[in-house]
This record gives sequence, structure tokens and C-alpha cells, in this order.
Amino acid sequence: SAYNKVIQLSQAEADAGRVAIVIGVGALATGIMVSVFITIGITRPLSVIEKKTREIAGGDFESDLKLSSPPEIAELAQAFNTMCAKLKEIDRMKSDFFKSIIDQLEPFAFNVNLYGSGEPLLFPEAYEMMRYAADKNIGVRVSSNLSMKDFTDEMAEKVITSGIEHLIISCHGAS
Repeated sequence: SAYNKVIQLSQAEADAGRVAIVIGVGALATGIMVSVFITIGITRPLSVIEKKTREIAGGDFESDLKLSSPPEIAELAQAFNTMCAKLKEIDRMKSDFFKSIIDQLEPFAFNVNLYGSGEPLLFPEAYEMMRYAADKNIGVRVSSNLSMKDFTDEMAEKVITSGIEHLIISCHGAS
């Protein structure tokens, strides 16, 4: 009968509505899960890169970044590794240049001042350079504000054992 067909059609319409809602909710949940995984795949490598950036700022150029995905992040990691290698080479060149100058001036120099161009203790090779000059009987004077937030007891020990004669500590803005 026509009435039964109308009821069946109405019931089919309600079933179709429920199926559409279930499919919509499923698609939404799938979309949310995919976006979470994509976000994690991007943010985790970026947090590793951020950590490495802080290490570089502290003068640590040693460890390589090993990130493989996504490809754009892997390329960025490779560029970071190249930059670290170049910065490490530049630091070595600075140290070698300093040693060369000390060797040439050893017969004439009695004192070397390491200040006036920034914070000398941020340079990772500074302690070795100070020791090198002191071992050549050349006095070393260092000026620092020691305001580096990561100034550790180990760094303080290196300053003390580096052979410096004078440590000038600047207290800018102190009251």
C-alpha cells in the first residue's frame, strides 16, 4: 500500500540522515587525527632545531642534527649541519690566528687585553687562548660582565685555571 511505502521512505530518509551524520563525524575525526599527526611531524623536528640553535648560541658546534622527515625539515637540518661545520672552522681559525700572533709577539709582548669587542668568555676557545698566552709568559687581562645566563661553575673553574692575571668585571646598571 501507499501508506507503507511512505513509511518505508520516511524510515529510509531517517536512516540516510543517521548514516550521513556518522560519516560526517568519522570524516571530521579522521581529519582531526591526520592534522594532529602532521602537526607533530612538523613541531617535533622544529623543537630539536630550536634546541640545537640554543647550543650554537652557546658555542657548541659539535653534534649534528639527524632529522629525516618531512623532507623540507631534513634539508633545514642539513643546512644547520653545514653552518655548524663552518662556524667550528671559523672558531678554529680564530684560535690559530691568535696563537700565531702570540708566537710572533712573544719576544716583545708582556700583556694581552681580551676585551673591548664583546664578551670574550662567550668564545669557546677563550680559555685555551688565555692559557696559551700565559704559558708564553704574556700576562692576560680579561674584561667580562659575567652576565651570561649559562655561566657555570665549570666555566668559572676554566677562568681561574686559565692563567689570567686580571679579571675585570663590569657591573652595568648595578646600584
